[in-house]
Amino acid sequence: MQQSIIESIWSDYEMICESRPLVHNITNLVVTNFSANALLALGASPLMSHAPEELEEIIGISNALVINIGTLDIQQIDSMKLAVGFANEKKIPIVIDPVGAGASALRTETALALIKNAHRSIVKGNGGEILALANQQIQSKGVDSLYDPSDAIPAAQSLISEFDVEAIAISGPEDVVVDATTCTIHANGSCMMPAITGMGCILTAITGAFSAVSETPYTAARNAVSLVSIAGEMAARKSQGPGSFLPHFLDQLYTIKQADLTGRLNVREAS
Repeated sequence: MQQSIIESIWSDYEMICESRPLVHNITNLVVTNFSANALLALGASPLMSHAPEELEEIIGISNALVINIGTLDIQQIDSMKLAVGFANEKKIPIVIDPVGAGASALRTETALALIKNAHRSIVKGNGGEILALANQQIQSKGVDSLYDPSDAIPAAQSLISEFDVEAIAISGPEDVVVDATTCTIHANGSCMMPAITGMGCILTAITGAFSAVSETPYTAARNAVSLVSIAGEMAARKSQGPGSFLPHFLDQLYTIKQADLTGRLNVREAS
């Protein structure tokens, strides 16, 4: 199992480097720069735009759309809804990050509206966000989760069944990736990663790049989670703290080799 996943990750990674997919991001102000740099380090081509006047043209040349609701305002919400409609028309993959769903009605309702309208979508959220989207009462701590990803597996399966969601990645100490028939648990990563604001958002952006080349949405989510968590694991070993982690993480994305995955990848099927 591990070797076949490694081969799949590396095949997608090489395709990203070769084709440089254009990933259109409507994302939050906190991580715009870091998301763009992470996509560039991976080999993809980022575009960060939310002006409604150009969305149809931008999406017309894009290979994937990433929506991140981290810093919402009314204009951005309107742009996100427009972008999802244009992406549906072009039939490009859509990745949605419901940042802070459950913390406010605006966030939860916006995320659900986007998910309900998106086709071919992947959702990436933490355990609390996924539980909130499945209409379960949760304790909220803003954009942080008080719930283990495994607690949200039934909620993820419910969302996949109810909406046109093809895969869900649930981030946490051990990440979980779910589609209609498969559930895998990913045990890579580093405790330093949650000390960096926006690492989950970076995973969302990179999932967008993988979705442009992967065979299936589940494969895109699984391979993105695996690569990001291993790059983070490797970067943490070279870092003294969060400040030095960021450049090391970008360097690892840029220089990672297939051999780096071998012996490190730790994925198992959920029991």
